[in-house]
Amino acid sequence: MLLKRTVTGLFLGRDGEVETLKGVASATSNGTAMGVFISGPRGIGKTELLKQLFIRLSTTQQEVIPFYYSINPAISSLRDFSGDYLTSLIRQALSFLKKDPSIMGRPVYSPDDIRPLINTPEIQWATELIDEYSGLMKRADALSVFRYAISTPIRCYLSSGRPVIVMIDDFERLKGLEDGDCWRYMEEFINNPYTPHIITGLDGELHEMLFERTSIGRNLELMRLKGLGREDSLGLFNSLCRINNLNVIKPPSLVDHLNGNPLYIRRFVNIIRRHGNMLHEDHLQRIYQEEIKDGEFFVYWSSHLRRYVPGHLRSDTLSLLYHLCSDELDGVITPDEASSLVSREHLNSVFRILRVAGVLEEDFGTFRLINDRVFIDVIRSLHQTGASRRERPRHRVVPETRRTTFEVRVPATGGYEGVVVKLLEEVGHRYGVSSEVIGKLQVALAEVLNSLFTVEGSTISGVDVRFDPEDDGLTIEVDVPEGRLYIETPDGEASLKLIKGIVDDIRIERLQGLTRLTMVKRFKHNPFTTHTGLNA
Repeated sequence: MLLKRTVTGLFLGRDGEVETLKGVASATSNGTAMGVFISGPRGIGKTELLKQLFIRLSTTQQEVIPFYYSINPAISSLRDFSGDYLTSLIRQALSFLKKDPSIMGRPVYSPDDIRPLINTPEIQWATELIDEYSGLMKRADALSVFRYAISTPIRCYLSSGRPVIVMIDDFERLKGLEDGDCWRYMEEFINNPYTPHIITGLDGELHEMLFERTSIGRNLELMRLKGLGREDSLGLFNSLCRINNLNVIKPPSLVDHLNGNPLYIRRFVNIIRRHGNMLHEDHLQRIYQEEIKDGEFFVYWSSHLRRYVPGHLRSDTLSLLYHLCSDELDGVITPDEASSLVSREHLNSVFRILRVAGVLEEDFGTFRLINDRVFIDVIRSLHQTGASRRERPRHRVVPETRRTTFEVRVPATGGYEGVVVKLLEEVGHRYGVSSEVIGKLQVALAEVLNSLFTVEGSTISGVDVRFDPEDDGLTIEVDVPEGRLYIETPDGEASLKLIKGIVDDIRIERLQGLTRLTMVKRFKHNPFTTHTGLNA
């Protein structure tokens, strides 16, 4: 993936953490470094911290090669992952060693695409890595290719003489590859003192991977990120408001309510941007209440819960969450106390799922709800409105004998994104799609268009968007010319996570002269609806 510098003034409150991680790089140069596990709540800034570290190491030191890798959630095969990982490492190493940032911006899709960049004797080792990898691809099984790919940082060090500091974001996504336990083979490389790994991911998932199923975590230093302090939270909020020409009357107390979570602050500014440019605090409170009931915050958390909680456990899970989020409790419970809320046969499964999902934290047999006011507000709102949601008649797509494909060209000059998002609303209403579902699809489409038009250095002239309604769903295609497609916004990977939480399928294809992003939304009964009223 391509990394771009964060806008000046929007990375706040993490200088101490950056300096600590730069110390790992210093220890790497003399072979005394340890790996690091960066933990923290969802959206707290783990990804941005890694990106900032990569940028600073790339520009402020000469000895250690910085390698940043974000696992693409669209990749599921070991071979595709291996090729992407190897390609990313070599490209970043060449860019660093040759002091040529333009290498990071060139279209490179496979290891063979890198060969033309290897044009000096001191980097011929990169050709050897590619040749060995290509030979394995022809004769070896997928797991052997994977094991070779993850060994390339240490091979890079042995060949070039330069240590490598490896930064892997969303480490838990390795479980999504075809061999779900392949990540275990990372253990022999993570703590090499010349190629230490700094990894991030969801607390619950990584705790299970690193401490329960392996002993990897015992040899990692732990860094836990907390929310930004009040001054930094307000600084981020005010900076984002200035960038978006928003005149917010009086810094709102609502910013404190967001727990110093940078993702929440960024998303809330994006939300209020749609409501005008002069806002009072009471207006912001109304906007917030709307967002936890049916808006982006609701989608953010409901999609996360759907990812972890299977249909047969959702009733018990929500009963427990409703109870923990009630005003009378402090969010602490034991399994024995929960037995009146959750059926005995499901008790252990529900607690394990919520812990892995990062919603509950365990402490010597006692479980505590995470300190996240937005999440708690979403659950409380869901509980209060659950009955009315369940009683609300479901909409369905009205079958027609002839379907129409709607197409529109969106210029990249800005200001036209709203037109195509509005067209989606008209298409949805024409075919009987519920307003709730349309609204969420509009959020997904807006995320795509806004990210395309805000990529630094992008020169695209525009994109083509098509809506193809069918009896059982809606397909949205976005064609980007010249192969330029980056789902990359100030929220980083959170944008892609948000989109995946809304649609049933998302895929990216590289076609001749363009890249096509396809989102598919199916209209059928979702088992979560029965208990939560969440229209899928």
